[in-house]
Amino acid sequence: MASSRIVAFFYCLLSFGLLLAPEPAVGASLSQCLIEALQGSKVEQAARPTSSEVAFSPNGDATTLVTKLIGSAKKTVRMAAYSLTSRPIAQALINAKEKGVDVRVLVDHGQIQSNSHSVVNRLQENHVTVRVDITHTLQHNKYIIVDEESLETGSFNYSAAAEYKNAENVLVLWQSPDLAARYIKNWETLWAKAEPYKEPYNKKLREEPLDP
Repeated sequence: MASSRIVAFFYCLLSFGLLLAPEPAVGASLSQCLIEALQGSKVEQAARPTSSEVAFSPNGDATTLVTKLIGSAKKTVRMAAYSLTSRPIAQALINAKEKGVDVRVLVDHGQIQSNSHSVVNRLQENHVTVRVDITHTLQHNKYIIVDEESLETGSFNYSAAAEYKNAENVLVLWQSPDLAARYIKNWETLWAKAEPYKEPYNKKLREEPLDP
């Protein structure tokens, strides 16, 4: 396999959040990306990050690495969250907001309706802008982009359960603006279709077909 195809192959895995057991719809897209990479089709490639860090859970400092990334923000934080119950991560977002950083958080509609431990109300009270994805059955992304140049991704939910009970992973790519731009594009698409969060939140999934 040519070196360019090897790069494309691993880039597909990274672009889809290093998913090893994706949901069917995501898996189909990932499979197509891998097929094109192996066949030598053109796959958009990002420049190599300056550095990277990885952490695992349980009890492997995954939350610490997430809060380290958020704490590094100087201009913007863009988060896509599924479960969002971690108090340390919520505090890191609030601290960033208090420093003058533009912090915006996208959350899953089902999680904030069913999970009484959600920290979304606390974020809202501290002037962090929150929107709710009501378009998709699940907003299952878990990633953060900081200053449009560094990002965090992986299986890790932003929750105490993920930190102390689950087997999860966190990957932070520092100074990777090309790859961050791809995540930003995805985040902005989701954000545009989401609705502002208002307490108490109790709204059903938008009943309309998804975009093809």
